[in-house]
Amino acid sequence: MIIIKLQGGLGNQLFQYAAYSKLSERSEVYFDIGEYNLPKNDGYRKYYLNFFKQNSKIKLCTFNDSRKNNLIYKITMPSLKVFSNSIRNSLTYMNIEAGNSLSDDLSEIKDNSYVEGYFMDERFFTESFINSISLTDKIQKVFSKNNYLSLIQKTNSIAVHIRRTDYINHPNFKGICTSEYYKKAISFFNQKYPDSNFFFFSDDIDWAKNEFGIKPNHIFVEDEISNDATLRDLYLMCCCRHIIIANSSFSWWAAYLINNKDKIVIHPEKYQNIQFAKFYCSSWLNISLI
Repeated sequence: MIIIKLQGGLGNQLFQYAAYSKLSERSEVYFDIGEYNLPKNDGYRKYYLNFFKQNSKIKLCTFNDSRKNNLIYKITMPSLKVFSNSIRNSLTYMNIEAGNSLSDDLSEIKDNSYVEGYFMDERFFTESFINSISLTDKIQKVFSKNNYLSLIQKTNSIAVHIRRTDYINHPNFKGICTSEYYKKAISFFNQKYPDSNFFFFSDDIDWAKNEFGIKPNHIFVEDEISNDATLRDLYLMCCCRHIIIANSSFSWWAAYLINNKDKIVIHPEKYQNIQFAKFYCSSWLNISLI
């Protein structure tokens, strides 16, 4: 048995799900979801994998000390395994640090391990995983009624993802996606496609409006149709033809899931201010090469 500690937001969870799928080919694997405020799912970080197809195949667990009200879990999530603390203590702990070298088959991770790591590398993607990474039909139906969707689908739409709130002062992430980065990328698309429409997605949409200005081809996505802007933004960005991404795993997945064989993805020069293994796909365009 292998247990992976699930952590982070939607983008992080998808990368960890890829590793889960890879390891499941040879071992029994569980996600420890003790970090998330389930079953209400109303914490700072939410559990998002239940909004994706084939999520019923994911095995979830927690431990006796992770939640006081385990009875609530047993009633609302009957498939959730609640392991004793002694089980966790018997497992070999592994911390997969950013930039660690791992083989394609993750052979370094043995049975009877408890693993922490983000696994941000497409080398770990299996065919079955790739086929399962789409939102459920129910969620897609909800977002198909979004006011922005028809405009995105009928125009030469460019998604622009801007992440600010937790990045502005973070030593690992700040100063990478500057205003100049976005303006250079926008200029590239305006020259290549004069009919471009830019759809701005951000956790600080007012800053984006002030910085990039209200123009006929600048559309700032900010409606309140969805109770969860994260899922809404992912769905709408995936419907765009091209994208300018932030140094963010959420951005990464929006770009990866765009279903356009001719898509152009522009990314910043680096992912973090510290040394990090390859993060962006080789077919994507580094802003420094424009």
